[in-house]
Amino acid sequence: MQRHEDPADLPGADGMERHLSRHGKEAFPLPQAEITADEMRISDSIARINRLNQRSRQRGIPTSAAARRDKKKRERRLEMQGPPMPTLPDVDDFTIDGRRPGKGAPPVSPPPDLPSMLLHNRIVYLGMPLLPAVTELIVAKLLYLNYESATKPIYMYINSPGSETEQSQSSYETEAFAIADVMAYVRPPIHTIAVGQAWGSAAMLLALGQKGHRYALPNASILLKQPKGRAQGVVSDVAIKARETVNNRRVVTDIVAERTGQSKEQVERDFLRLRYLAPEEAVEYGLVDKVLSSEKELQHLPTFMRELQRFGAVSSDLPLPPARNPQLSPSGSHDLFRVGTT
Repeated sequence: MQRHEDPADLPGADGMERHLSRHGKEAFPLPQAEITADEMRISDSIARINRLNQRSRQRGIPTSAAARRDKKKRERRLEMQGPPMPTLPDVDDFTIDGRRPGKGAPPVSPPPDLPSMLLHNRIVYLGMPLLPAVTELIVAKLLYLNYESATKPIYMYINSPGSETEQSQSSYETEAFAIADVMAYVRPPIHTIAVGQAWGSAAMLLALGQKGHRYALPNASILLKQPKGRAQGVVSDVAIKARETVNNRRVVTDIVAERTGQSKEQVERDFLRLRYLAPEEAVEYGLVDKVLSSEKELQHLPTFMRELQRFGAVSSDLPLPPARNPQLSPSGSHDLFRVGTT
């Protein structure tokens, strides 16, 4: 093999002359060192890395040393933030008898999302103004629960300003009438619970619950007021819509009078001005039957709470219903999360 006195003037693997960088020369300090093709590739790689680092510094791109310093800063910041927040158990941890998968118990399918879990426990939550989209959802839930079971009660939690939106705009009272008619149409008893506010037509829905099972939480606000109407256009159209608004007020008055035991004249007088009722006053008026201070006073509790307590996701101080053997129905619905007994 041909030897060269100066390693900077070595021929490359393709026979052409190559010049080593400063680092390449330091790699071969002896002038009489035997240079092979592999050693030439190594020296070329070193030179290429040096050029890339130099370009990175010129462009402001952090080098490997700077990246390591940034990594240490991130680690110190994470240490200062403390340990991560505890998380809920994975859905794979839920099994029929509480044992984890692989421990002798076949796992069930993952639990449903929160709205589905509430629906499977026959809980309907009205938490928005009575707009068409809200009415459609509430009616669909009531019809579904009606055909699922004609005997198990439906729990309707009401936190709604009625037919008045947040911008003080009036919707149509017919939205409340649609829900009221379906509440009377379905066969299961409906237990109503006022949460937060039940104003206007929402107070009417609260009174439509099964007598003896109309509740209000201690700080709920109940408001009696007459329906509002919107009218625009020519005078004849405005007059027609005004008559329709008067008719809506008559329907609300009749329903409230029937469900509370008050006379129609008394309800009409109360509708002349806004009348706010505290939960105790609502009991005296006949809108609700009891102020509910704890869920222990309900007839049934959701059985999915037992599974959540088993894995520590909720407090174990909550009361639990009697134990039962949940199974998946042939349709694939989660009987594991249903209310009541079989």
